[in-house]
Amino acid sequence: MSADNDVKRNEPAPPQKPAPRKLKPFFYNLADLPDLSNAPNGFSGEIAKHFANVGGVVKQILNIPTLNVAYYKFEPGLRVPYHNHGTNQLTFVLKGSLYYGGKKVTGEGMGFFTPAQDYAWIAGPEGAEILEIHDRGGRLETAFRDQVEKWAPLFFDWKQASDSESEP
Repeated sequence: MSADNDVKRNEPAPPQKPAPRKLKPFFYNLADLPDLSNAPNGFSGEIAKHFANVGGVVKQILNIPTLNVAYYKFEPGLRVPYHNHGTNQLTFVLKGSLYYGGKKVTGEGMGFFTPAQDYAWIAGPEGAEILEIHDRGGRLETAFRDQVEKWAPLFFDWKQASDSESEP
């Protein structure tokens, strides 16, 4: 038997991976980036109705296969129920504050790291401006822990809470 008999003939070559896109440095100004808050957000049905017209700002800074960075501005008291995106996430508060379960508050200059697991928050009484950084790019899926019927109201009433001195 010759070595030629060991070579398989008429088999297609293995598929070639496309060359990775070469990244280039860039500068950005949040004021120049488009606001995506009214763009189709990928939610459907009752979840889409729940988040429709909540206000705020969403600006995509970077979205490559290995990294997603976005800027968000939230109205005071906006409540986001337990959810995850299936990625590790770093949240950095630029202005305002986020309340996590009434037990922990992140204010300006503070942040929160969560591995790919559920988390929830309420924007503070002055709202919040944040950077959200995910270790995977592309389209991020959002999985909510509970059915929309079990969610608390979309906005937490900070004025009523301060009158009764209760925490969210």
